[in-house]
Amino acid sequence: MAGRREYSSTQVSVQRTDANLGHQASIAAYKQNVKSVYGIKSAPGPDEFLNAKDYWTVSPARYKSRLHVLAEVIERTIQNT
Repeated sequence: MAGRREYSSTQVSVQRTDANLGHQASIAAYKQNVKSVYGIKSAPGPDEFLNAKDYWTVSPARYKSRLHVLAEVIERTIQNT
């Protein structure tokens, strides 16, 4: 099960990939993070990944887009610090 740290590192990786699209190291890091945290065998593009709904039972924003998941993780992290 992914914790807050894994969620946030994956989301940051997605954002970096989206900003640096075309850089092989960025794309490789994004795909590795998505595969390891979400168990996805073939990682979709960053836009598709971020806009897809998160159906994980442990998701902090279940049934919402992964952008909402990122926002929820950041909000909870700030509240707990």
